[in-house]
Amino acid sequence: STPITWPLLLRGISFWTNNGERKQIYLLGNPIGWWASDAALFAYGVSMVMIWLCERRDVDVVDNVVRRHMFRSTGFLALAWAVHYSPFFLMGRSLFLHHYLPASIFAYMVLAACFQFFMFPEYSRFTLRRWNDKARAFLPSATAGVVLVVIAAVQIAVFLYFAPLSYGSVSLTPEQINARRWLSGYDLHFQK
Repeated sequence: STPITWPLLLRGISFWTNNGERKQIYLLGNPIGWWASDAALFAYGVSMVMIWLCERRDVDVVDNVVRRHMFRSTGFLALAWAVHYSPFFLMGRSLFLHHYLPASIFAYMVLAACFQFFMFPEYSRFTLRRWNDKARAFLPSATAGVVLVVIAAVQIAVFLYFAPLSYGSVSLTPEQINARRWLSGYDLHFQK
């Protein structure tokens, strides 16, 4: 597969098949988690450009501590993702999805930092100047808790859904295999 397909999880890797029992092991990340980390990388880039543009116009939208954290700490994680990912565009050899795994770790870390920045403004000192104190103290924490529970539940459900392909432990019918073929690039065996 090509490096451009890795963050979007357009293809996986078929490692093993057992024709007699119709089992297979197919390397595929958790699509929801990978796509959420892609969205976080994009949101981080856009928010940093917006903060930078606001600062150029002398508009203070975030606290200095938060700005430093987002530009330095989270910026380091985004840079580490780029450093682990970009060299594969220069390679002329066969490449596979597993080459993206180190970069995906950094993408997940950027996702966690963006989650904190956007969902816990009281901890990150993100200044939303028009909110009253009670709303600022209660709503973001409650919302963040609900979002965190929903994200965890979806991650676990998708993991369990794709586990028969990841571990090759269960024989699946062609209908079950086709249901797990979310994208056309997933080259799954026993689809018919």
